[in-house]
Formats: sequence, structure tokens, C-alpha cells
Amino acid sequence: FATPGGGEISLASSAANPPWGKGYGLLALDDETPLRLSLRQPTAAAGAEFLLAAGDLNALADHLQPADSPAAETFPHPYLALAGEGAGIGSGLQLAGGRLTALGFAAGGTPAQDGISKSESAAHGGLLHYGFATAAGMELGLQAGGLLEQARSLGLQSNGGFGALGDSTTAFAGASLAGHLPDTRWRWQAQAFGGLTRAPTPAGGVIARWPRVATSAFQMRLVGENVVRENSRLVISLQQPLRVESGTAQLSIVSGRTPEGALVRTRAHAALQPSGREMELALRHETALNASIDAILGAGLVREAGHAAGRKQEFYALAGLRLAF
Repeated sequence: FATPGGGEISLASSAANPPWGKGYGLLALDDETPLRLSLRQPTAAAGAEFLLAAGDLNALADHLQPADSPAAETFPHPYLALAGEGAGIGSGLQLAGGRLTALGFAAGGTPAQDGISKSESAAHGGLLHYGFATAAGMELGLQAGGLLEQARSLGLQSNGGFGALGDSTTAFAGASLAGHLPDTRWRWQAQAFGGLTRAPTPAGGVIARWPRVATSAFQMRLVGENVVRENSRLVISLQQPLRVESGTAQLSIVSGRTPEGALVRTRAHAALQPSGREMELALRHETALNASIDAILGAGLVREAGHAAGRKQEFYALAGLRLAF
């Protein structure tokens, strides 16, 4: 809803673990029902805005494009999602023909992991995003940021025989591009990310050296306005959730003892990249039933869910209503 002075507040809550929300690979939606709040408020300075987000930090991604952008939807941000639930603050201003957004955030926990207990350790970081219109009429966005996680790496903790992870740092960069297909009712959006994570070798376990870990994610979307019928929208999307692309840990495993009683260790290597690559293809159709109600139907296909090679394909369908009042 609108605020005095031309601002906007958004408040949302997601159903617990809907099947179409688990396509993050390393991460899944919270079991609990995350709350998401975002605020965008113009300031006295010309072209400047005050930005705020709380709850699900993916709400910060809403601020990485102008309020009047033709891109109707914001992609989920793979590295903000790693931070978990917390709060963020920032500002946006017009600069050199584009828009510069600076955001800082802090979180107290991460989303639940498949088969791994929820981490309550803290994380914080920040990012810079610069978006501008190109001479060809497309919207280009460039961003860079960092994430510091305490006693975890990429949202995961280790203990027991693997030792305890220390603090990790992730530097990431991304680029986005959006435009219209000439002489059609279709527009398109695409973005890609890459990151590099460093963490100290876990102490007290079999890991002898913890590597630098490279990660990636990308998303594409094609949106058609009134292509099926008037007052409707068709959305086709393809995404690869956050995935480890490289990184090999060195292990030191006790394999026996000498006659004198000294431990004999065997060196081994363990690749951290998964065996597969998750890809999700989704289709969604929205139709305006009247001025206040939109009907939504959708379906999707997930290949190699969780980046696990050989895993059966997953299919989902969804239906819903959007109300305006």
C-alpha cells in the first residue's frame, strides 16, 4: 500500500514449503512461514529513496530496480537468500543517468536445509547495484557485494568428524538485462550471478584443507502481455538455482597405527560440486477477472532437483487468486 509522500510498503507471507519454492538447490524455503516486508520511501533529496526490508531478506531484491520499471517481477537473489531472515537498510539515488542502490543487511539465521538442521548463526553483508537504460532501449544492471557468515559457509554448518567451520566470506557479482522483443507484446529478463567463498579449514576433523568454493546461478523470464486473451499475462521462466561449480577438499583420514602406536593417515580428495545441475522450467498464466481479482494458473518441471544427477523429474501445478483492495 501507498505511504504519504509517494512511498510504498509491501508485506507478504509464504505458505510453508510450497513445492515451487524449493528450487534453490543448496537452500529451501523455511519450514516456518517467513514474513517479508519492504519499504520504499522518497526523501527530500531529488531522485533519492530510503529503502528498508525485514523478515525474508529476499525482499531487498525488490529494491534493485526502479519503482516504475517495466519489469513487473523481481528475481529471487541467491546470495541474499543465503543470509536468511533479518533486516536490511539502504538508499537509492539517480546518478549519471542511471540509478545507484546501496544496501546493507544483517541476519540471525538461515533457511532450513534438506536433511540439515537449521543454522542460527549470524550473517551480514552489503551490495551495490547500478542500473541504467542502454542506447538500444534495454535495462542493464550491474552489482557486486559480499556476505560474511559466522561459523557456517553457504548457509551450511559442519561438526563431528568433519570439524567445526569458522567464519566464511563470500564475494559475489551479478548482471541483469531486460528488454522488449521488437513489434511484439513480449518482454524478457535475464540475470546471472557468480560467487567465490573462502573459509578457514575446519578444526578438529578429517578435513586437512578447505578450498575456495565457486558458485553460480542464473534466471531467465519471458513475459507476454495479452497474448492469450485481453487483460492477461503469460510468464515462461527458466532458472538454475545456486550451485557449487568448483572446489575440492583435502581429507586426512586415520587408516591405522604403526607398531609403535603412531597414527597412520591417508590423504584423499572430495569434490564439493554436486553430481547434477538443477533446472526448473515454469509456466504461469494470469487473467484479470475484474478490476480487483486476478486468477493465476501455473505449472513447472524440475530436472535433477537438488543438483542430484539421476533424480526423477518433479512436476508441480499451482492455482491462486490475487486481490486488490
